[in-house]
Amino acid sequence: MINTISYDPRLTETRITKQGSSERKLCNFAPYLTEEVTVEDGVETSTRIKLRGVHQSGRELPEVEISGAELSSFNWLPEHWGMDCILEIGQNMKDSVRYAIQTTAAQAVRKTVYTVTGWKKIAGTWEFLLPGDAAHTVRLPGKLHGYKMAGEAGQEDLSFLLGLLTDGPAEETVLLPLLALTFLSPLNHFLALAGCEPKFVLFLIGKTGSRKSTLAALMLSFFGRFTTTELPLSFQDTANSILYNAFSLKDVLTCIDDFHPATRAEEQKLTAAAQTVLRAYTCDTYHRFGKEYCPSHTVREEDLDCLLRAELLRAKGEYAGLWLAMEQKITQWTPNDGAARAQIQACGQKIEALEEELEVILMERIRDKENEERYNRMIQKREVQIAQLKTQITELENISTVLRQRQAKLKKDISLMDDILSDSQMTEAHLRLLIERILVHEENGQISLEFRIKAPFREHTEQDPEGLDLDRLEAFLKEA
Repeated sequence: MINTISYDPRLTETRITKQGSSERKLCNFAPYLTEEVTVEDGVETSTRIKLRGVHQSGRELPEVEISGAELSSFNWLPEHWGMDCILEIGQNMKDSVRYAIQTTAAQAVRKTVYTVTGWKKIAGTWEFLLPGDAAHTVRLPGKLHGYKMAGEAGQEDLSFLLGLLTDGPAEETVLLPLLALTFLSPLNHFLALAGCEPKFVLFLIGKTGSRKSTLAALMLSFFGRFTTTELPLSFQDTANSILYNAFSLKDVLTCIDDFHPATRAEEQKLTAAAQTVLRAYTCDTYHRFGKEYCPSHTVREEDLDCLLRAELLRAKGEYAGLWLAMEQKITQWTPNDGAARAQIQACGQKIEALEEELEVILMERIRDKENEERYNRMIQKREVQIAQLKTQITELENISTVLRQRQAKLKKDISLMDDILSDSQMTEAHLRLLIERILVHEENGQISLEFRIKAPFREHTEQDPEGLDLDRLEAFLKEA
């Protein structure tokens, strides 16, 4: 059966079978892709697509942007293109229309949009992402519109920086820490990779009119265009709003302004917001999708450290048990080592004999054309026997080496966990080394965390990854 899709401007599908061809209408409009956007937020990658279309009446359908996951459901159709855009009733109708849309992808514009700032390795080269970058598209939430990529620093910029140091708007005791923090920010990514990520914030404290906002805007202007009235974040926003916007800011300086409570109640509110921002890891799902998907789970950093240590201790105990089990396997196999070597030699001799038989059968098949099928079966049988013998040789040759390698890897990883547990604090480098992801679960209002260990460590708990079956091999040796 052959299916073809036609645009006219409606979608029809023609099916060609042995009985003939038939045509069915899929919908009364012709949709097509105009743009495919890969969105990277620094943690996950998603796809957004843009569609246009033509109604069968000739009306142009406006461009609509949806996520890639929404395409096949067509729940977006009536909202964006109206109730008169109709999918016909029938089996696999949505799949056929979705397929037709995807066939237009070759003509669509493809691009990548980053929703995070800072360093990222792109095509093997480290790039610093900021909006306004000519090479890459970076989009940030509206509150962060001030961040912009400037050109390369020139002599005027260096003169301006020198002027700040010699005749600045504040005393050196204030200005130098601000400048140091400003130039430290772009190094944060590489310091984190080295396990020495800075974990502090800088407070600007002073009376009204002491130029706190002016100094903050001046330092932020190394990363864009900011004024005293357009600082990126404010304590007048909720803590969740601050964290949502801060999620997009990596390796750049930012500022949370307006910590000036007028009443005791407001002081408590702003202090709580500051503590949440300073001391919490916050659920990324809430950041990206909002409260309809989950509440704003927060976990204090010290609590997360305790939970991670408990998970490492559990994993270490499990690995120690596996190490002992591996030692038992080695002890179990050692008496069979001599028999295994003898069996390897015997299997090799059998292979040689079977290969000689194959040569004889091939010559007989050439001479006796009438019985070619019988000779083919004889050849196939011996080829299977040779393959089985080679597999047995490989298993017997590798088993001691594989067992020792697995045990050595276990010992190495246990030692690494001991080193991490001996440190007084979990670092970013420890997290990157060990943890693939942390999942937050909520049930009946209770929050629980699930830690996913990275694959190189997780493989110890996966059942017999090399496919070694000592009992089967021992039985094979006894039979031999």
